[in-house]
Amino acid sequence: MFNQDGRPGDGQRSAQNFHHHHGGAFRGDPIFLLQKIGFGRGIKVADLGSGDGFYTIPISQMVGPEGKVYAVDLNSQALSVLRDNIQTSPNAPNNIETVTADMANTGIEARSIDVVFLANSFHNARNSDALIKEIVRLLKPGGRVVDIDWMKKQTPFGPPYSIRFNEAEVTELFRKAGFVVEEQFHPDQYHYCLTFRLDPSNQEIRTEGSGKVNRSLGEAEPHQHIV
Repeated sequence: MFNQDGRPGDGQRSAQNFHHHHGGAFRGDPIFLLQKIGFGRGIKVADLGSGDGFYTIPISQMVGPEGKVYAVDLNSQALSVLRDNIQTSPNAPNNIETVTADMANTGIEARSIDVVFLANSFHNARNSDALIKEIVRLLKPGGRVVDIDWMKKQTPFGPPYSIRFNEAEVTELFRKAGFVVEEQFHPDQYHYCLTFRLDPSNQEIRTEGSGKVNRSLGEAEPHQHIV
């Protein structure tokens, strides 16, 4: 589980591939996976590439009213759906702030986040180095990253094989930025889940030789916060 003290206890999707994100094979029940990962009450979470809030809303309930979740997505239509979903949710949470922004340029205060959460979104980064640099900027010392994404193999649905990362590639990118792996598992036959911890002594991005990957998925729009 991620507690308030952080202990265990760039780019964005286009509207066309929105359906690959945050749902996928997990559309049945997000609670089981989130409980396995664990989110402590009172922490701040940045859900990068939040989509319509499939994970955002249950995370907000897990962190409680004393916590906060930033839902970051470049797709304003998806965030509009998220806001509608918040209003129709039982005990509608009031601790979610939607942010229309590129994942690699969120505009959120530096070193204010306990956990960065990515679900089926890392593979859409136009520049993996820029995204990881932003993640480092956001995290408090000792902060965590949860990365759920599609395995790099042919599947009957999901994003193109060519833009997927395998677990070793993702692990190496984060390792070179000062992270260590805390947990690795497969929630189903199509996805992996990796959790990383940022070593407080290494909270400066190291991009040299980090295997930068560039994507051309359109230009980022200026970020704007909408409560």
